[in-house]
Parts: sequence; C-alpha cells; structure tokens
Amino acid sequence: MPVLVLRGECDYKDPAIAREYRDTFPNATLRTIDGAGHVIEADRPAAYRDAVCSFLTGPAAVSRDKPVAPIITDNQPDY
Repeated sequence: MPVLVLRGECDYKDPAIAREYRDTFPNATLRTIDGAGHVIEADRPAAYRDAVCSFLTGPAAVSRDKPVAPIITDNQPDY
C-alpha cells in the first residue's frame, strides 16, 4: 500500500523521524514542503493540497488489478 509522508522544511522535529517513517513502509514517499513548519496544512495549504492530490492521482495511485511498485523518494537534504 502506498504511503505519503509529509514534513515541513522548517519543522521543529528532527528530519530523521520522517525518514524513519518512510523507511518503515516499503512503498512510502517522503515529501518535504518548502517553507512549512510542523503544521503543513496551516502553513502552506496550497502546497499541502497539491502534494496530497498529486500522490493520490499519480503513479502511486493503486488500481485493484495492478501490483504496487515501490516509489521511494527523499527530497530532504541530510543535515
């Protein structure tokens, strides 16, 4: 099952936490939203909406008759 992990670029939480979430799920995608803090949907609502809609309608969207291919990205720079 595809999983979307979102984190804000300015989140007060350690970026390693989001990477750990991503690594926990075999078909996870990690997206970092520029200029957002911990509450992405409040800080950058349009970027949040676009990320979620893109994930739900993009290649990770699952059809019942197709197997899921892993999609793992990391837009997060290592600090």
